[in-house]
Amino acid sequence: MDALLLALLIGLLLDQGDRSQRLAREIGPGGATLVILIVMAGAAVSAGLGMLMARLLPGAAGILFFSFTLIAGGLGLLATGRKAPHAKEARATETHAMGKHATTKRTRLYIALLANRLTGRTAFLLVGVAAMTGNGWATAIGGVLGGLAGLLPPLFAGRAYEAAFPLARIMPLPGGALVIGGLGCALWSLGLL
Repeated sequence: MDALLLALLIGLLLDQGDRSQRLAREIGPGGATLVILIVMAGAAVSAGLGMLMARLLPGAAGILFFSFTLIAGGLGLLATGRKAPHAKEARATETHAMGKHATTKRTRLYIALLANRLTGRTAFLLVGVAAMTGNGWATAIGGVLGGLAGLLPPLFAGRAYEAAFPLARIMPLPGGALVIGGLGCALWSLGLL
């Protein structure tokens, strides 16, 4: 249960302002089925890698690794808060759409989304959760639920989602909290706290 809740809540948080959300927005509601499958595949692969890490990093070592994933995720959220996302990328996407066939564009968006779900900050967190808890199934389920909660709103609402949530102002607070939490976990795993 701990693995499921950690993967769901922190994964949902890390998806805010992430490239995955922008890609989902560009894909649009017509691609919802493939987006769901991509989120499921990304969570399953990350949880599987985390289970391999759990064998290599038992006990406190797994907690230390998890603390690194928290710190990396928190720094990612702090970076999200520093930049004004979307404007430049939106212009580039629109220019690209005018010069290319829509099907080719959508295929590229799916590939980019899959790559991001396998290598982004949320994927790294899921590896860390599975490595710390040793519970791959719960981590994968939590990753799927958190990923869908993070990507479906921009997928269906489009730019209205970004307008409703000024991420540049909101993200520094949870980002800082994750960094502090990660540092606390690291100190605890090393026996310094």
